[in-house]
Amino acid sequence: MDDMNTTMGLQAFRERLYSPFGRRSDALFELADAILTAGKVPSPAHLSRTPVHRRGSGSLYAAVRKGKVDEGTLRLRRQSHQGPIRTSRGRLTPGSP
Repeated sequence: MDDMNTTMGLQAFRERLYSPFGRRSDALFELADAILTAGKVPSPAHLSRTPVHRRGSGSLYAAVRKGKVDEGTLRLRRQSHQGPIRTSRGRLTPGSP
């Protein structure tokens, strides 16, 4: 039951994170996944090599350059989040929004 609550909490968190993304939302979301899971990387292009970022580095840069994020909504989402969501193994796991 605890795993089910964790999964539902993680899914809800991911949906709230995805909703402020406008244009290029899928690429921005994959970029967020990559940032959250990659650890230290030498350059942004290396984020496109992570397993959660299924697009090329060109898509990553296009998302940053042309993507849209509702910053006010994103800020509210961050403020309303109650803390880290952990899986039973103690870490976040990426999935679909």
